[in-house]
Amino acid sequence: MILSQLAGIAPMPFSDGDNFKGLRDYAEQLITGDEDSINQLRMIARCMLAFPKETCEHPETVEIFVDQKANVQLQKEFFTCIEVECFKGKVEKEILEILKTKFNKSGRTINHNTAVYWITRFRDRQERAIFEQALIKYIEIIKIKENEDPQREVALPDVYQLYTCALDAHLFGRYREAFALLKPTMPFLATSPILWIRITEACICEFYEETFMFTDTYERLFFNKPRINELSNRRSFNEMRPRHPDMTPHYAESAACMALTMAKCSKNPVIQYSAAQNFAFMMLKLRKYRDALDIIQWIVVTIGNRALPMAQMSILLLYKAEAHYYLGDYSKAIETAIRVTKHYEFPTFRSRALMILAMSYIKRMNYKKAYEYIMETLDVQDLCVPMLENVALLGVHLSYVMNNIPMLQVFLENCSKFVSSADVVICGGGISGTSLAYHLAKRGKKVCLFERDSVGCQGATGLSAGLVSAPIFWQDANIQTVAQESLKLYSNLAQTCKFRYVKCGRTYFASTMSNEILLRRMYSRGIVQNDNVELIDCQSEMLARWPFLETEDIQLALFSPEDVALDAVALSQQLAEVAKEHGAKIFENCPVTDVHLGDERQVYGVDTKNGFVETSHFVDAAGIWAGTVLCKSLPHQHIQTATYPCTYTYIHTSKLPTGAVSDLTPIFNDLDGNVMMRATSFKTLCAGFAEQSIRPLARQSDNTTPWHQPEPDWAKFDKNLEKLIHRCGMLGEVNHGDLICGMESYTPDKLPTIGESSQAKGYYVMCGMNGQGLSLAGGLAKLLSEIICDGVAKTADVTRVDVGRFIDLHANSQYLIERTPEIAAQTYMNLYSSHQCHTARNLRMAPIYHQLRDAGAVFGEIMGYERPLWFEKSPKPGRNALLQGQDALIGKPEWFDRVSSEYEACRERVGLIDMSSFSKYDITGPDSVKFLQYLCSANVDEPVGTTVYTGMQHKMGGYVTDCTLSRLGENKFFMVAPTIQQERCLVWMKKWIDRMGVKVHVQDVTGAYTALDLIGPSSRYLMSDVTGLAMSTAEFPTFRCQEINIGMATGIRAISVTHCGELGWVIYIPNEVAQNVYEKVLDAGQEYSLQHAGYYTLRQLRIEKFYVYWGQDINATVTPVECGRMFRVDFKKDFIGKQALLEQVEKGVSKRFVQLLIDSHDKETDPWPQGGETLYRDGRPCGLTTSAAYGFTLGCQVCIAFIENKEFGVSADFINRGTYELDIAGKRFPCRVNLHSPTLPMISSEHPLHYRPTQ
Repeated sequence: MILSQLAGIAPMPFSDGDNFKGLRDYAEQLITGDEDSINQLRMIARCMLAFPKETCEHPETVEIFVDQKANVQLQKEFFTCIEVECFKGKVEKEILEILKTKFNKSGRTINHNTAVYWITRFRDRQERAIFEQALIKYIEIIKIKENEDPQREVALPDVYQLYTCALDAHLFGRYREAFALLKPTMPFLATSPILWIRITEACICEFYEETFMFTDTYERLFFNKPRINELSNRRSFNEMRPRHPDMTPHYAESAACMALTMAKCSKNPVIQYSAAQNFAFMMLKLRKYRDALDIIQWIVVTIGNRALPMAQMSILLLYKAEAHYYLGDYSKAIETAIRVTKHYEFPTFRSRALMILAMSYIKRMNYKKAYEYIMETLDVQDLCVPMLENVALLGVHLSYVMNNIPMLQVFLENCSKFVSSADVVICGGGISGTSLAYHLAKRGKKVCLFERDSVGCQGATGLSAGLVSAPIFWQDANIQTVAQESLKLYSNLAQTCKFRYVKCGRTYFASTMSNEILLRRMYSRGIVQNDNVELIDCQSEMLARWPFLETEDIQLALFSPEDVALDAVALSQQLAEVAKEHGAKIFENCPVTDVHLGDERQVYGVDTKNGFVETSHFVDAAGIWAGTVLCKSLPHQHIQTATYPCTYTYIHTSKLPTGAVSDLTPIFNDLDGNVMMRATSFKTLCAGFAEQSIRPLARQSDNTTPWHQPEPDWAKFDKNLEKLIHRCGMLGEVNHGDLICGMESYTPDKLPTIGESSQAKGYYVMCGMNGQGLSLAGGLAKLLSEIICDGVAKTADVTRVDVGRFIDLHANSQYLIERTPEIAAQTYMNLYSSHQCHTARNLRMAPIYHQLRDAGAVFGEIMGYERPLWFEKSPKPGRNALLQGQDALIGKPEWFDRVSSEYEACRERVGLIDMSSFSKYDITGPDSVKFLQYLCSANVDEPVGTTVYTGMQHKMGGYVTDCTLSRLGENKFFMVAPTIQQERCLVWMKKWIDRMGVKVHVQDVTGAYTALDLIGPSSRYLMSDVTGLAMSTAEFPTFRCQEINIGMATGIRAISVTHCGELGWVIYIPNEVAQNVYEKVLDAGQEYSLQHAGYYTLRQLRIEKFYVYWGQDINATVTPVECGRMFRVDFKKDFIGKQALLEQVEKGVSKRFVQLLIDSHDKETDPWPQGGETLYRDGRPCGLTTSAAYGFTLGCQVCIAFIENKEFGVSADFINRGTYELDIAGKRFPCRVNLHSPTLPMISSEHPLHYRPTQ
């Protein structure tokens, strides 16, 4: 809080005749210790500032405030007027005489606030004429008149003269004029670090009043530098002028980066020092304190013992002290500041060093020492008064002089931001943590955010390039919603807050057919939301738009207009500021050291550097440090998260030598080269994602030690650089710049992780952004805030990003070290559901894995499980049986003929599918029936031996999961759920066991059984042969379960449900006898021509029968009413979500699932549906597909999709009256719509005629 703000709010409570004792007593009464202490502090300051000096009993107390009474709002002018003009003797004689007269009359020495009033009268007239003067000088110098050619080349002597005039303007404090004169020289001096140093100095002096930023020791070097002629014959000022923005702090940051990049290539220590000094100053202003320390260390190491004036080194030491202070390293701040006071006598900087000492001692609770340094500062000169903006210093000064220690203690307590409790504690001040603080604070939660360094300045956010991908990039509709929410948040914030936000767009390039199809699919998604999305297939048009790129090998380009480039650090800080305005507390340089768990592992508080904070909700948003906070009650003493940090490498270099780039130039992504480039009028940023260039971080020992960040490696970046130069040859002409190692946290499936951990109640995570933190953090934070506040996310479904999709095995560090570099390499690859990784495979395998491999299985991974996708006809010994990559998006995939054969076996004979990966649970206990009746929407209180297909709904009626429940005994059930639900189902059931207080035990037995699905009309006879039991419809009807023996093996659970609508059984075999039973089934199956089949066959069967799957078609946002499963809901009993479903039945639905049969589709040459395609009704978008397969019986492509009409609802009549088309990669195909399962030809009379997955 600055004094000008403190002084400007309250009316005067005292008249001039009141004595100082009355003021002091009044101030003491105001300090009551409540939350309104800041307003009380303001009142005190107002009283102190306005009180006349001659009436004070203790004049020394208010000596420093007397002249602040008037014109405190003019502090910005002070440094310019006094330090530049008065101290350097450059002020006009007339003004000096006025000042002398004024000061002599007052009887005081020169004081800035008194002087500034008079000098401003003179300077106001100058400020109004600055640009007019600059323009006049410019016209005089380069002699441009109305009748001359405005495009003529500017001669080199004109450039020198402009530069000289700029130096004069800078010397006399006319910084904007200096900047205006330097701008015309940029096209000619762009490769000179001195120009950028001068520009940075002018900006710093103008915006931050650092008027010492002017050196002339290297001017002679400038005029002898030959490189200033390099571009003079190619560019003119008029050609360049429109591409440079006005003088802004952001311009200063960019100019400082340019100067430093070029200075690093210079051998002149003065140039290196000046660039480093400017850059360090800007980093301090931007609160990037560690970056400031790094550059100071670099310049000290680089220059070493070379001769530099002590004054210059002392300035760097001053910056170093400030950085240490703000990072919380008060010992180093004190040590460094003392060095400044001993070796540098210039009053301004000595006083600043003394203030750092004072503030550091306050932090160390040594108030007496702090007061001594304050007094020494006052002895230096009154220029230190602005530093007393610090409210703690003001409190120490007032209280110590008054000798009122109790008042001091109350004052410090009231002024402290420390809190003892909070609704939500957030660990991490990056884009994730600040976005969450913003959303929670706006919803009225009492939020505390703790950041180990400075907000936004460290980790992935601090190193971010600031690029935000538009929703068009993602194929999943829910992730698109998340990305759209992020863009909406940032866009709204940019309208009211000041940070760099450029809507530059992004262009994707494809050089191969596979990536061309990817772009066409992206275009199909994007055109629905934004008409400005463009596909460009003309190379000459590409070259005309972007003449600096190589376009000959590009087949297709896609322009996405919604992508944004912004300042990630400033954005995080603005989010934090807005959160504070809504009541959030932000603590910097204050790490969370321990999370405390109470009964049943419930979070009850956290330890921080400031002390203990009581809370029931803790959010780990620490980025690459997620999961490292100590949690002593847990077995590993910390939460295990399936995230791991890796480095990615990018180059930060100077502007391309062309006039064709500006801040609005789009971001470029070469999909085939896997490289990215962002070119602006200041700099060029290039990144590559070759897997060999990405390295996982390492620790020295356990999970609590810091990450070791490897140094940038040019050799590893070489392949990326080759591809970048191939795409943009001009990159070979610029300085190599800096190679920077960024850090980001990655997950095994390339999707972020949010939600409540199953390891501790009230412990939430928001991490694993996979290089897309800026693109997704704003939307994910909104989802997590809804989960914390409402118990369920409402904006979008969180299934694919929920922390519960992982199990403990995924958090294994070795697994993550192998997998995450591959994920990092896919940062800008568009992957589909068929994609399979090549790393960290064979983690979980069924006991019969090797037999299946020998039989020709091609395996795909899900939840770490290897399951057969299809079987090769004649497998070769020693082959790689693991599928890698993804299916082709156009024409028949490689597996088509084999799956066709497997499908035929399942429909006409008998097929065997390994389904061991499905989640399996034993549910026992005296309250099992009561418990399951409330959790499930179907009636599960059926006779022993019955299997029930049911859903578990949340309170809004959506599916938590779908499952089958087989009743094995009066109080014993066997539950089978989707593979990806292994952790989520367990957490959900345990949560309700605690809430209901029932006696139920749930055990995950997924890894205890091998599951074989026997499908087809001959399965009944095969089962009869291997079991010796009658398997007729009467003896073993559909939806029945029974324990059976096969050969010598016992304890086998047979359930007559195949999960695809065909006749058959799934047999769940204890693992110890699995191989024996498998061989028995194979032997017996030869009589019926049994054939192995894979998961792809199961997919074709179930989609053709209109059988929806959880996680692929339905999720938490879909209800039984919407997907045709109301006939499985029993409204005669109570269950979770019952009321919501009744209301939906009464009001009708706005969304309904349908089956699509695609006509006129050529499976040989047309692109295939993958899920996520847009469905059009009468020419307008009405829904999306969720999954797709080829219907071998129906003879066409078959998709499951939903049709949505939020305005008027969706009825059967509405659906039937429409004409439908499906857009697949930009090509529309007419399609027919089914509301219910189609009738397929039946091979056996024993097929369950009554069975329908939807009605």
